[in-house]
Amino acid sequence: MKVTGRIAVGVAVLALMQGCTTPKPQGRTQTVVVEGKRFVIPQGAIAADHLATAREADFFVRSGVAQCRKGDLTWEMPQAQQRVGKAIAQGDAKTHQALAKEGLIGCVSAS
Repeated sequence: MKVTGRIAVGVAVLALMQGCTTPKPQGRTQTVVVEGKRFVIPQGAIAADHLATAREADFFVRSGVAQCRKGDLTWEMPQAQQRVGKAIAQGDAKTHQALAKEGLIGCVSAS
């Protein structure tokens, strides 16, 4: 029984070490400065020109963005801007939910 326990511990340690040394894929990012604060957003995303108000942050959370608070920075990918414009023209309220689900809009805290 002791041998089996030691083998199990050894396998667990090996798996843990392998997981720690395997590089995790990371998407490309860019750093932007808004109102004197640094934010890291996805490469190619367009940052808002102001920090989120409480109302904007709440809207992003209700749209499905995991976390967003007053003072965070909202961003969107260029293809999202086109869809938002079309949705506003057509009165489509569910567009932001779809964009959040697709990862085309987001919200980040200062780094």
